Amino acid sequence: MTPSVLGTEPFDFAIVPEHDFPKPSPNLLVTLGAPNMIREELLKEEGSLLLSRFSCVSEKRWGLLIGGDDANYTIPPSWVEEVLVSLLEEAKDHGADIFMTTSRRTRAETEKRIEKITKGFPNVRMLVLGTRDTWNPVPGMLGLCQRVFCTEDSVSMISEAATAGHTVSVIAVERRNGFKGVLQDITERLAGGGIIPKRFLWGTPRFDEMIHGFYKRGLAVIVSSDPNNVASSVIRKDGRQGDSFNEARRAAEWIIKRWSS
Repeated sequence: MTPSVLGTEPFDFAIVPEHDFPKPSPNLLVTLGAPNMIREELLKEEGSLLLSRFSCVSEKRWGLLIGGDDANYTIPPSWVEEVLVSLLEEAKDHGADIFMTTSRRTRAETEKRIEKITKGFPNVRMLVLGTRDTWNPVPGMLGLCQRVFCTEDSVSMISEAATAGHTVSVIAVERRNGFKGVLQDITERLAGGGIIPKRFLWGTPRFDEMIHGFYKRGLAVIVSSDPNNVASSVIRKDGRQGDSFNEARRAAEWIIKRWSS
């Protein structure tokens, strides 16, 4: 995040996310998403551990990373019936085992609904509820699964999945409305019309720009939130695509190069 008062000029090295729309500068590196610690060795190690803990029937394995509520997004229990069930049905039709986790931000009532619904899907091999379990299964899921689905509210999980080499299937969730939402929409229209710079975007429009950056680079696809269209929007491409996208590594290499020059 860009320092709001100081800016980046006082620093020798400034690593700033693309969706902050920073002005180009020699001391500035612009990143997509959130740099993270995902690396190939960790994926293999945690993937093997996950496989030893949870039995698989199918060679097809899908990972579902579900976020939760924050200032911009909300995942109510109704979302489980409206969106998640359709995705679970799609996995069953494809003969895929499901590995699923929620986050510490997930509502307790939403987790209860997920827990109840998944009992009707024997292909759900793992369900880790983030508000009850401190264990982090995400690296193992990213290493073990051929497809990864992530709700749009979690920049960190989308970034980690992309760093692991997945083309991330991003699932829409509900957005908070009210007066703040109206102001965000107005700002987005003004920026879209070129009346104000995009750096004035805030809330969900700013995160939309970030996710669009993943789309443009082929690192993500959208999964429809319409239950009738989930099947047609699910990505058909299995497997990880390598580690060419790694913003933490790129940032480290940039600092070393500038430090030694």
